[in-house]
Amino acid sequence: MQKSAVSTDTVMKKKHLKRRWTDIENKQLYDAIGKDITAKKMPCGKRIAELVAKNGLRYVAQIRTQVHNYISGKLSYSVVHEDFFKS
Repeated sequence: MQKSAVSTDTVMKKKHLKRRWTDIENKQLYDAIGKDITAKKMPCGKRIAELVAKNGLRYVAQIRTQVHNYISGKLSYSVVHEDFFKS
């Protein structure tokens, strides 16, 4: 019998911490692309990249996922609505 050329060593993956979006981050996101969120439209990657460059807000993929979760209804954007932040 021949031995398999495939290694049976386990690959160690780096774990990363998941952290919640803060109210400030949600407000920045809503202020920048709230019209797209309320219209249930995904903003283009260029706009998201500009948002990252301007505010230093997360990564493009993280923002895209957050917006997708708002649009699909997994998250409620009523929490980040402007009325919520008026004092």
